[in-house]
Amino acid sequence: MANIKFLINSRIEILEDDKVYKSIIQDLTDGYIAISLPVREGMYMTPSQGERLEVLYYDSLNVYKFETVVEARSIENNIHQLLLGYPQNVVIVQRRRFVRVDVAFYVNCARVDKKGNKIELSSQQPFKGIMLDISGGGFRISTDYRLSLHDTIVTEIPSDNGNIEVVGEVVRLERAIDGKYLCGISYVEISERIRDRIIQYIFTLMRKQRKNV
Repeated sequence: MANIKFLINSRIEILEDDKVYKSIIQDLTDGYIAISLPVREGMYMTPSQGERLEVLYYDSLNVYKFETVVEARSIENNIHQLLLGYPQNVVIVQRRRFVRVDVAFYVNCARVDKKGNKIELSSQQPFKGIMLDISGGGFRISTDYRLSLHDTIVTEIPSDNGNIEVVGEVVRLERAIDGKYLCGISYVEISERIRDRIIQYIFTLMRKQRKNV
């Protein structure tokens, strides 16, 4: 069974059907994990004592999925909490950076000049592409716009919580039979906050796709 190293103030998510409730780890003891009351779009999840929950937990490398039982509810420092038993049936869903999902939607992009660590946004050359897949490490697009290896582009990834703007480098390039350019893009200068947004968006897409199967 995978060994999870939980950290206080880390994000944790509770799954219910196709809904995701967000929470934060408040405390850790030998007997339980205390989390803030999970919330989704302003609505709180209030499971009963003894109820089984399905959980996702993110660390710096992996995404873990496991089951747990609600041991009790409490209030500490005016924060309503769930006390969860330690994980059962733990699996590593996939290394977080490489969780990949196939997609097909239009994205707005722009090729930019990069001088050292500075991106010259004034030299933007906008174009459109079709995103073919996306992961925590990068994505693939198909485009009519001629790109070259090591070009730097800015891309707007549309998500349910607003566009996610990322900077990437073309690390793979091939020409399709129809003449389009198929480009593998690797993120550069990406913060962990933005990567977390992307990975959360990927899991939302995966849940929607499973629901539609």
